[in-house]
Amino acid sequence: MSFRLRARQQEAIVVAGTRIADPNTAADLDVDLGAGVVMPGLINAHDHLHRNHYPRLGSPPYPDVYAWGEDLHSRFASDIDRAKTLPRDRALLFGALKNLVGGVTTVVHHDRLPIRCGWRTIASAPSVLMGTRSASQPASI
Repeated sequence: MSFRLRARQQEAIVVAGTRIADPNTAADLDVDLGAGVVMPGLINAHDHLHRNHYPRLGSPPYPDVYAWGEDLHSRFASDIDRAKTLPRDRALLFGALKNLVGGVTTVVHHDRLPIRCGWRTIASAPSVLMGTRSASQPASI
């Protein structure tokens, strides 16, 4: 499958399979973005997608990770407990979407993805989320 994203009159990007192709390559689908602008995506080289929904916690700087952990668990235990109630598949989806909204198209997720948690089962738009994989399999969308 290939598609062309066309922005303005002269700008176009063709994606053939998982690769960017020559803009003059024939495409199966042509998407007109109108006056939109096509820009490269950002790379997030370290994320824990299922924890991306936690609120900002703590008051840095800390002298070390132990002081940080002690502060978080002593002052923010109820916030952490509340965040843990979100089902893992929803938390993963939230983390992926939060990255996309921020312009990230490549994520290295540093935790195991449950086998039952394929992107097709947690999202109605799997083509948007196929770029988020475990650290052993980083990929772009």
